[in-house]
Amino acid sequence: MAWLSLEPTDDDPSRFLRQLTAAVSAALPGAGGPAVALVDAGRASPEEVVSALWGSVADAPRDVVIVLDDYHLLRCPGIHDAVAYAIDHLPQRAHVVIAARASPPLQLARLRARGELCELRGADLRFGVEDATELLEEAAGLQLAPGIAEAVAARTEGWAGGLRLAAVAARSRDDPAALAAFSGSHRAVADYLEEEVLQREPPEIRDFLVRTAILDRLCGPLCDALRAPGSRGAVSGQELLERLDRENLFVVPLDEERRWWRYHRLFAEFLRRRQEVERPAEMPELHRRAEAWLEQHGFDAEAAGHAVEAGDFEAACRLLERAGRTRLAPGRECGFRPAIGPVSHRSQDRQGESSAHGDDGERQRQDPAPRLCRR
Repeated sequence: MAWLSLEPTDDDPSRFLRQLTAAVSAALPGAGGPAVALVDAGRASPEEVVSALWGSVADAPRDVVIVLDDYHLLRCPGIHDAVAYAIDHLPQRAHVVIAARASPPLQLARLRARGELCELRGADLRFGVEDATELLEEAAGLQLAPGIAEAVAARTEGWAGGLRLAAVAARSRDDPAALAAFSGSHRAVADYLEEEVLQREPPEIRDFLVRTAILDRLCGPLCDALRAPGSRGAVSGQELLERLDRENLFVVPLDEERRWWRYHRLFAEFLRRRQEVERPAEMPELHRRAEAWLEQHGFDAEAAGHAVEAGDFEAACRLLERAGRTRLAPGRECGFRPAIGPVSHRSQDRQGESSAHGDDGERQRQDPAPRLCRR
């Protein structure tokens, strides 16, 4: 196996090719000699280097698996072109594995259509209850009561990193009950998401994430309604959501048409807590904007929840009454259960649940988005 642990300093075609040829030579002694000579000479094109490398691999006595780890750290188009060429001309004895936080720009759709691509994405790596129980008990060193691991697995959505952070929280207090209170605002989760996610993004993306965290589900135009006036430039909310999706930045698609998404539960809790602490004065206005957009586009029950958050109880009652009449209209199944109560994000987790629209939440999630949300 030829394993390349990539770093930001490798984001240069010559350096990358030197690392690649060296790794293959180490895995198959003597196989990368001609390619190494071309790289050292500094006159060959990336395609010539790759062709020489694959020529040596094709004559090797055994197969080689080439792993490009942390590929998302590489941004140079020249490297992507070289890797795409390498994959297109891959000899039978070579196999390429790319590990990355984001989908690499390598014409994956074409490889997928040819049946030449095997993918493992977030959903494939999600821990089930049994695996989550084993990880939590082993990492925390505690015996868990029935139901605790299931609740933590649901809250973390099977994210292995989140499960391990939950175990760290429980172990530090030597108390399984700490798992019941585990959330995105826990120090261990907040520190991880701050350092590994938020700080790596440019200011406009950070602002977008924090502003839209109040939403239970997101589409491009709705997010645009919440953005700062100066940030609604060349990049639309739809484009930003698609970028977050491509980069696996804790967004979960709710349809196959790329119209609606939601944030991962822990990530949403982290962002909301950050907003409450750093920008409390902005929250009522953001909820008013969300209410106005949702009401304008026919999502009265969701709009009512934001009206409550904004303190406009008169509007909330009006919206709930209208939503109720719609649900009770002749020929419509009644799945509406009005509930104002304590709907604040600060008092309960509403991710994945229906906010102010009860049992009808799943059906409303599948409702066609307004025309403005369509691509």
